[in-house]
Amino acid sequence: MNISERKQGNVVFLELEGVFDFKNRDVFRRALDSARRKEYCRIVLNLERVTFMDSTGMGLLVMAYQDAKRTKRQLGLLRPMAQVKKTLEYCAIQTLIPIYNSETEAAAEAEAVFAQAMS
Repeated sequence: MNISERKQGNVVFLELEGVFDFKNRDVFRRALDSARRKEYCRIVLNLERVTFMDSTGMGLLVMAYQDAKRTKRQLGLLRPMAQVKKTLEYCAIQTLIPIYNSETEAAAEAEAVFAQAMS
């Protein structure tokens, strides 16, 4: 799995590509650690190019959510492919982590939450 990082305001987008499984867990953890060190208020995982996710990937998402909550950050998911979205919905991940259809939507919500926290 390849992961690239892109900043937009107070949001960092981690662009995941490939298979999100046990074999790639360390790649994900390193990318998440890198984003956390930069102290963004929201981390959005772009799943648009993730072709498959197993139970390890799902567990890593829950771990990322718990870490975000503990550190008072937000975590979001962006545009998962149909097969991955089906898995996410089956596990009801959207009850923990919002799933966005566009970067604009994810960034706008992050900015609104950030502005509210600063007031």
